[in-house]
Amino acid sequence: MNTVKVKPWGKDQGEFVLINEDDFDPKVHELLESAAKDKPSSRRAAKTEAGEGAE
Repeated sequence: MNTVKVKPWGKDQGEFVLINEDDFDPKVHELLESAAKDKPSSRRAAKTEAGEGAE
């Protein structure tokens, strides 16, 4: 199950709140990061394809 970081809506929640992606409601939540950030970056993918960082 994928999760997203949203802006906290109450006191003592810290810098962000982690919720299930399916529970995200733009009327209630403010997204702090996009789902694309959860995927490997193109830089990491390029290193893997080049054989760098592979075990």
